[in-house]
Amino acid sequence: MELAKLVSELTTLKRETDAVLNMLKSIAALEQNRTKNIPQIKIRLKKVREAWNKVETDESPRRHLPAWADEYAKQLTATQEKEKSKFGMVLERLLAGQGIQLSGQYPSLKAGLFTIDLDFDRWQARIWYGPKQELLAKCNSTSVEVADFMREVQQGLGSGIQEKELLARLHDAYLALLSGRLGEPVPIIRLLGVLQKTLHQRASDSETRTGAPHPYRRVDFSFDLFRLRQADTVDFNGMRLGLIVATRAFTRKRQDFLWVPDDASGKGTTYSHLQFREVLS
Repeated sequence: MELAKLVSELTTLKRETDAVLNMLKSIAALEQNRTKNIPQIKIRLKKVREAWNKVETDESPRRHLPAWADEYAKQLTATQEKEKSKFGMVLERLLAGQGIQLSGQYPSLKAGLFTIDLDFDRWQARIWYGPKQELLAKCNSTSVEVADFMREVQQGLGSGIQEKELLARLHDAYLALLSGRLGEPVPIIRLLGVLQKTLHQRASDSETRTGAPHPYRRVDFSFDLFRLRQADTVDFNGMRLGLIVATRAFTRKRQDFLWVPDDASGKGTTYSHLQFREVLS
């Protein structure tokens, strides 16, 4: 049976059962004073029987619904398997247009700096930054939707500040946290906290021009550090930016470390501290 016809028949059945239900509710209200309302109750009881006879004789929806549901489930499974079989090939082509190379095997694919986790049973995809470091988005597991989300995610990474200005702001944040000698390391996540305030203020100052300020996240800080190193913009006023690899003790809690890509393929390193050291001539 076609879906439209099944809907039509069920609509008719609902109308008939609703009529029975409404009549029973009316009888229940009259039952509060049965003796007085017997004539009205009898009229409604007769209507209940007549309405129910229509419901009992209308067997078509009851007979057809289970068979339709079974057939429809098969069609959904077939559609899902078809999409699954072509998903990787189509996504690879779409991401190539964004300059992203796709690799890996289901259910986990690598796409440049990102990881795409696929759950075809739930028809869901999760897009992560790095090797499941930061969850960026969830979407339906169709190649077009994943590619669209990847474009949005990639365009939204980082502060958007030019590298030299970014390095200067990072240096200012470092000095604000420094409690010892110049060159001493400071916790990398504490730097994120300072930058969140200064970059939020910068965004607020330009809000009338650019819209609502963009919150500065862990993933943005990580990507900005990656940008600085890719551009070889690490020297500022005779000081050189350096990142200190996290020991095991600093990788137990997220507030103690930050993963930063080493290259565009998605390889990366976990860091716990950052420093500016004097450049020796």
